[in-house]
Amino acid sequence: MKKELIVNLDDIRIKGYVNRGYGMLEDGVTKSPSCITFENVYSEEVPYPMYAVNLSEYLSEEGIDIHDIESIDITASIYNENEEEIPLDDRYQKFTFVSEEALDGYSGSDILPEHDYKLLGSDRISSLNLASYTGYKEDGVSLTDYSLEDGVGFNIQLTNGDFTDLSFLKITLLRLTFKEEDKKAEPNKLEEIVDGKWLADLSNPAIKGYVNTGTSITTDGVSQSQSGIVFENSCAEGNLFPMFAVDFSSYLNEKGLNIADIKSFEIVAIPYNEVGDEIMLTDEFQKCCFVTKECLNGYSQSNIFTSGNYKEIGSRHKTVFDLSKYDLAGTKENFG
Repeated sequence: MKKELIVNLDDIRIKGYVNRGYGMLEDGVTKSPSCITFENVYSEEVPYPMYAVNLSEYLSEEGIDIHDIESIDITASIYNENEEEIPLDDRYQKFTFVSEEALDGYSGSDILPEHDYKLLGSDRISSLNLASYTGYKEDGVSLTDYSLEDGVGFNIQLTNGDFTDLSFLKITLLRLTFKEEDKKAEPNKLEEIVDGKWLADLSNPAIKGYVNTGTSITTDGVSQSQSGIVFENSCAEGNLFPMFAVDFSSYLNEKGLNIADIKSFEIVAIPYNEVGDEIMLTDEFQKCCFVTKECLNGYSQSNIFTSGNYKEIGSRHKTVFDLSKYDLAGTKENFG
């Protein structure tokens, strides 16, 4: 059974805000053990009420790692001045997990790939699925603006319904559901440990390959099999320096492996011509670097290591990325 934490709603480290069209204010927000209440004053200039909750101080002081949270669950409902609930039925409202930059009451998620609209009501539990974080937007190719660790809380904007009689929004449940403890994965028949090294199955879809065509990063032209990942290259005009990228963060998650525990990883990368003959690049160093998701674009240098961006590649080379050289110059945990 998953571990759950019901958050005390009157905890002073939980910050609630109302945005009335001119910024985030704590005025009009009251808290008790049973609910957080946001007062609303209807305005034709701001017809879609906006609220936000910042959890960052609470999580930090409680020592809760955002990566351990599977979901943030709330029950939120709206009421008129007589404290009668205004039914929202099947009308979806904006409810989004955001970074501090987007904590404004109305922005969509700049972190999670899933859709930003949920059903609200006193008889519902609405969830933000943090476990869906991949570092990519819903298209599976574009990188998110911020990483999971940048998340601080959530926005609620009411966008579907008649809110002319709305006087209060109340959050009566705030719950953190935690992931089940990961177990270290045992290698399957395509993956085995040899001399302390894990040999990955390159056909695993959790390992994602990309080609940068010069205009975008795409999975088009990338194929995977047990024998390797193949990137097709088209020498388009203006794209004279081929660019490729590999993201194995989901693979490590799947296997219960922590990047901080990895001393090094090795690849063998070989360029071929159209008839399948290897193009020899003897002693010619190519850009081959370890990056965060923000720089996983096929061309950026490492924003984690201060050197070692160029390596020899080819069938006769095992190209090594020595992670033990990490010196706190970057963010090793936020890798691509």
